[in-house]
Amino acid sequence: MYMRRLVEFAEQHANDLPPVGYARKSYQWFVVITHDDRFEFIQAERGEQRVIPNRSRASGVSPILLTDKAEYVFQLPKNPDNAKRAAECHLAYLKLLKECCETTYNEAVQKIVQILESKNWQLPDGMKSNDVILFRTEAGDFPHEDNKVMKFWKKFLLNTGANDEADSICFICGRSAPAVKRHTIEFSLGRERTKLISANESAYLSYGLENSEIAPTCFECEQKYGQALSYLLRKYANKKQHGGPHMMEISNVTYVYWTRQNDPETTSMFTLLSDPDPDAVQRVLSSPFRRTENYASLDRVCILALSANKARLVVRNYAEPPVWEVKTQIRRYFDAQQVAGAPQPASIYLLAACMYRDARKEIQKEDVQEWMNWALYGKRISERIPAKIVRRIQARGGMTWIQAAAIKSWLISQNKEEWTVDLDHARITQPYLCGRLFAVLEAVQYEAVKGNETIASRFYAAASTTPRTLFGLLIRNSKWHLSKIGKENKGYEVRYQQRIQLITGQLKEFPAVLDLQGQAEFALGYYHERQDIYKKKEDMSADSANVRH
Repeated sequence: MYMRRLVEFAEQHANDLPPVGYARKSYQWFVVITHDDRFEFIQAERGEQRVIPNRSRASGVSPILLTDKAEYVFQLPKNPDNAKRAAECHLAYLKLLKECCETTYNEAVQKIVQILESKNWQLPDGMKSNDVILFRTEAGDFPHEDNKVMKFWKKFLLNTGANDEADSICFICGRSAPAVKRHTIEFSLGRERTKLISANESAYLSYGLENSEIAPTCFECEQKYGQALSYLLRKYANKKQHGGPHMMEISNVTYVYWTRQNDPETTSMFTLLSDPDPDAVQRVLSSPFRRTENYASLDRVCILALSANKARLVVRNYAEPPVWEVKTQIRRYFDAQQVAGAPQPASIYLLAACMYRDARKEIQKEDVQEWMNWALYGKRISERIPAKIVRRIQARGGMTWIQAAAIKSWLISQNKEEWTVDLDHARITQPYLCGRLFAVLEAVQYEAVKGNETIASRFYAAASTTPRTLFGLLIRNSKWHLSKIGKENKGYEVRYQQRIQLITGQLKEFPAVLDLQGQAEFALGYYHERQDIYKKKEDMSADSANVRH
């Protein structure tokens, strides 16, 4: 299905994509064809690109029309040992140019052939064998952009890449046509160059079919889907911007997205998942949901999840949810992660990374996909995510805002109930109250001792898994801590006592064991109470300063 959608995208955006057999590529040299039948060499700016003829070549000799490496164009070997191959490449290149001359009668191409055969040129210093050459006339015209030349190159590639045997039914368009032997267009995913369909080894044989015959594709469809995917994978020119207009990279997974009816507002929302701008997220959260308008839209968004594996492109997931559904779920994703004390909205990567000590080395593709499935489709996050987060909190003896945001998101993803952004006095579940009480006891101990180590660093794991075995001891110790606090600040002592009494009054008994759900609620109760304590202390300090002033 996604192949057909890519071909459909290519047909809808024909003016934005290169012609068949062309691609936007970098080049290193302009070669100007002068009026006196000579070559003038001009070095291109670093990183300069243009739409030029292109083809994929893994091995052997395969020339590219007009724009090719210096090895092919000028017989420039990589080293003396490669002189024989450079000569073969140059002969093949000349042969291709002559075929183009016979078909198109293009004067510029004819001049290029004449000059190359006459050897009436001298290579400039600094030219390398793998530098790409681009021919241009003195008038500023590029021979490869001539319509007849473009048609010749398209036909040449079709005849070269198609299977010589009987026509096959293209699995994309359904027409009977010669199937391409190998899919030619490569895609950049991270540091790897990949292809979508190939079968070169015996392990990939299917019913005796080799190469790309396992999925017969006509030349037109192969070029269209390849050009479309290459276009969608393009990154922003500004290196400071993450991803591109239609793609984002999170860990080792690349997500490509486009709408069938070209809706820029929807595709722009995807950028927030990898690089959330606070103002843009706030606009998403505050925008009204108009059920009638959204449900009436039949437009769908195409979402393709990709990764690379040894030069092969792996399609990890594909879906076509309605646009209104994706917009609603992205809004829900950002709403679910809101917690007090969060300095910014959380990206997918931050949420997936918060359960690891060193996420750069330990994070897995499945983690990213779990959070993307929640953010885009509203799928429940599996229990393995909060299990890892809880273990990380227990090992660390404390938690961060991003871990609180992740746990709250997991709880909401289970579709059981909603959770507040900050302290919820109406929630009186045992795990949540235990977490709140533990935060108060920690604050009391810290206020009394003022040490670097708190009870959380020593007892959080036990308190959040087997509360009954620990809380009696902690409450007894808190009486001594409260007495010490009262000697210095009676107001603090009274406020902490009130918090403890309020929570224990609602907590009839301490549970013996907390399951994963209970440990998650404990963590959120602990975080909410800590944030509320700090907020109240800041307010008290501010009030005291105002009174003195």
